[in-house]
Amino acid sequence: MIAVALLHPHQAKPVRRWVFDRDVPIHIGRSPDSDVILYSAVISRRHLELRYQAGSWWAVNHGKNGTYANGLSFDRLQIGRAVTIRLAKSGPRLHIELTDVRQVAPTSTEPAIIDLDLDDLDEEDATIADISTPAFAMRAAEQ
Repeated sequence: MIAVALLHPHQAKPVRRWVFDRDVPIHIGRSPDSDVILYSAVISRRHLELRYQAGSWWAVNHGKNGTYANGLSFDRLQIGRAVTIRLAKSGPRLHIELTDVRQVAPTSTEPAIIDLDLDDLDEEDATIADISTPAFAMRAAEQ
C-alpha cells in the first residue's frame, strides 16, 4: 500500500490523507480523472504519477512547473520508505509513505478532490500568497 498526505503549508502535519492498495499508476493533478485532484494554478493536469515498477514505487514528474524533493527538481524518484515532495516551487507539499497496514478508513472509488474557489476569497481570511496553499484550498472546499 502507498499513502499520500497533503501537508499543512506551514507545519509538517497532514490536512488530508489517502491510502491506495493497488499497484496500478496513481495520478495526481488538476485533471478530473486524476486519483487525487488538486486545483491550483501551479499544478498541471497530470502533474505527478506514482508508479509501481520492478518491485519499487516511483514518483514520476509530468508537471510543467516541476516536482521537488529536498529542494531539487526530479523527473523520476524512487520512493524508499517515505518522501516529502513539493508540486512546483510554490505548490503544495505531499508526504508519500509506503505502508503495510491500512491506517485510515477504506478509500473511496471516487477521486479525492481539493478545490480552490477564488469566489470565496475574503481579504480578512487570506492574502494572495495564501490562495495557492493547500490549507486555503481545504478551507474553500469545506465551505
